Amino acid sequence: MSQRPGRRRACPSLVAPMTTGDGLLVRLAPWRCGASAERLVRLAELIDYYGSGDIDLTLRGNLQARGFTSDSARHFAAELDRFIPQPVVAPAVTLEPNAERSTQLLALCDHLIDRLAVEPLLLPPKCAVVVEEHGNYGIGALSADLRLRIADDGYWLGVGGSAFDAHWFHCREQSVACLLDAGVALLTLLAEGSCGQRGRELKRAEALASLLSPYGVTRALPDIHDEAVVLGSRADHALLVAAPYGALSTITLKAVGEWCAEAQATLWPLPQRRLLLLPKKEIDPSCALHELSALGLITHSDDARLAISVCRGAPGCAAAQVPTRPLANRMAEVMAVSGKAGPVHISGCAKGCARPNATALCLVGTSASTIAVVLNGLAYDEPAQRLSLTNGNLTREMCERLVQH
Repeated sequence: MSQRPGRRRACPSLVAPMTTGDGLLVRLAPWRCGASAERLVRLAELIDYYGSGDIDLTLRGNLQARGFTSDSARHFAAELDRFIPQPVVAPAVTLEPNAERSTQLLALCDHLIDRLAVEPLLLPPKCAVVVEEHGNYGIGALSADLRLRIADDGYWLGVGGSAFDAHWFHCREQSVACLLDAGVALLTLLAEGSCGQRGRELKRAEALASLLSPYGVTRALPDIHDEAVVLGSRADHALLVAAPYGALSTITLKAVGEWCAEAQATLWPLPQRRLLLLPKKEIDPSCALHELSALGLITHSDDARLAISVCRGAPGCAAAQVPTRPLANRMAEVMAVSGKAGPVHISGCAKGCARPNATALCLVGTSASTIAVVLNGLAYDEPAQRLSLTNGNLTREMCERLVQH
């Protein structure tokens, strides 16, 4: 295995945009309570006015707006803060949407942010917190340094990883205050770096249980279930759709906002580039999904595009050698016909940002006209072969051979 090329350690934000091939990129903080139709439409208008109109939905369910200048990013941040206030403290806090204990979970989020605003911690880049009840909608699969959970079986603190592989501690005193104190204590340990600067390192520390014991927590395992995240309509009347390759535009976002206005719905960005729509009035699910599909969203889990992990590609990413989404669309067309479900990873360069794990088929841009084919590996691994692109894309015959590899 080759050595992975360097990647940016810190996440872009409103106060620290990232330079890309198409201007500055800003990432919005995770949404506290979803977004109303009015907010979606206004957000689309602001991104269109101050940026390029291009939006990415990330694997962790964050929105990234592109094409800003230094001045326009500053003005955008000021306008945005008027209707979707952005916390200025680390870490990023992801809240499970539509949880039955939403009031308690919201209070926990707010108390945590308030505590860190009063007593700021120098936390490591990309430090993440998840606040959840069951980990529904793919939230449980998100990796986090710290997990705070309020569920039927009590108050829980998880260290390092997803809900399924974190080290869990149970709060003997069933209260938000107990959970908050223990959570801030753990974040303080991360800031100090005495046991490592990420949750995955901290959970391996032999002294972790004794370090947390003064806060009334003991090592235990909560009741965790792995919910299948299936696109379409749900029993709770929610609708789950996906953005193809995470690509949105202000045109699409505004159209979704207008649909939400008609359905009296709120929208939550979700992990794996999905969107959750929660209508307040009764709707026909089949008709609603048809309308959302017409807006360019994916409404069925058997769509071949869902099996393809794709980075932004050129020209949006300065490191990318090739535009990746045309390659992905060509592969998806062939996969849909052949019935092959993938998975496939298409990366504009050897950094492999779109998929950190090995995949059966990985296509990597190495020049403007060449891609490397890696089998059962990562984007920076030694390729099995190299292919020349025709007019910047794969031919159908190439795709058919790759699908049958």
